[in-house]
Amino acid sequence: MKTLITGSAGFIGSNLIKFIQADGLDLHDATYVGSILDLKFLDKVFQNKYDLVIHLAAIPGVREPNKALQGDVNIRGFFNILTMCKKYKVKHLMYASSSSVYGSQTHQSENTKDLYPISYYACTKLSDEVLANTFSKDMKITGLRFFTVYGPNSRPDMAIQKFIKLLKEQKPVTINACSRDFTYITDIVKGIKLLSNRKGEGHEIFNIGTGISVPVITLFNMISLRLMELGYKLNSPIKFSKPPQEDVECTCADTTKLYKELNWKPSVMIGSGIKLTIK
Repeated sequence: MKTLITGSAGFIGSNLIKFIQADGLDLHDATYVGSILDLKFLDKVFQNKYDLVIHLAAIPGVREPNKALQGDVNIRGFFNILTMCKKYKVKHLMYASSSSVYGSQTHQSENTKDLYPISYYACTKLSDEVLANTFSKDMKITGLRFFTVYGPNSRPDMAIQKFIKLLKEQKPVTINACSRDFTYITDIVKGIKLLSNRKGEGHEIFNIGTGISVPVITLFNMISLRLMELGYKLNSPIKFSKPPQEDVECTCADTTKLYKELNWKPSVMIGSGIKLTIK
């Protein structure tokens, strides 16, 4: 399959490229730098006629200050990708959604009907899922609800990277009273690769997570212990706080669908993932 990945310079995209190149997928070797808001630019790119498009370009983060740009890129940018895929008859479009669409729902399954996002970012991602439905007669579309992706060189604003940096520098640390389904990057890219070959048509959504929710305080303790094992002296002042208003209290993926359809299950649990990330 001739494959295009948007957002290929990002954390997930760059790791996905390394993984699928080793696995034999045909990635077009040209590098395109431009905006998914620019239809002329996208038209030039899509003239290469792709079989598979994996759309990861977005502005992530529930605390992103520029909400206008986030909405523009995440919603209008995705609409542009859908339009190009339809115009150039792409067979399969995959796109990044987010666990944040579940809001305060405790049962986080693809079958959950009543979704009430509590952040603007989550609203943009749920909007993408609705948009994808309107194009599902024209191509196969797969939505990917990622659950807190982490690993080496991940986003510096995420808890794991922040804790490592602040602890090593002995700077103050704030710990929120929430829990997350932390999913290691190699499990994410393996899930994407498996889903790129899924059977069936239409629009389907899949959770990619571990099914285990880890309290942030537990995460912090695991990181602290590992750093001490490596010889670091830790002396950071610690403050506890409630989660910010836009943060959900708990995420925990129901991965039954992905396991039943493609036999996918996570291979890197949080203890091993923390060690790999710190290394």
